[in-house]
Amino acid sequence: QPKPPLTDPGLTTVGRSGLVAALRAHFVSSLLGDLQVRLDADAYVPQPPEREEALYRIIRESVHNVIKHARATEAEVRLAVNADGVQVMVRDNGIGFASDARTNSGRFRAVHGLALGLGLVSMRERAAEQGGQFHIHSEPGRGTRVEVTLPRSN
Repeated sequence: QPKPPLTDPGLTTVGRSGLVAALRAHFVSSLLGDLQVRLDADAYVPQPPEREEALYRIIRESVHNVIKHARATEAEVRLAVNADGVQVMVRDNGIGFASDARTNSGRFRAVHGLALGLGLVSMRERAAEQGGQFHIHSEPGRGTRVEVTLPRSN
């Protein structure tokens, strides 16, 4: 008998309670090590379910990258909706890496030669599927900032 597909409990929470509740639950229940994550969603307005699912996956992957690669002690996740659309920013105080024009085209090299890519490529693709843009900014020793902008949903 086939096994049921594995489901992410966070996606279930997104569907039931919305993106902000799912992120709060994820940050509480995840193995974050010494990382302190601050969520600022005061200016966020709930979005259609498929958009919230995409945002959840992008933010979850971004925080996962902070845990896995950044050696950070703090991360901030900011969600807002304004006249331009949905704005997401994930920033950390980690080791950073040398970013350049290739960084935002999908080819990455971390400070210590670690290849970064598949998670960042999937985040970029999820943003593009929603008609949005994905940018990453980083410098060695100065942390990393991921920014996603999705247009207003009608």
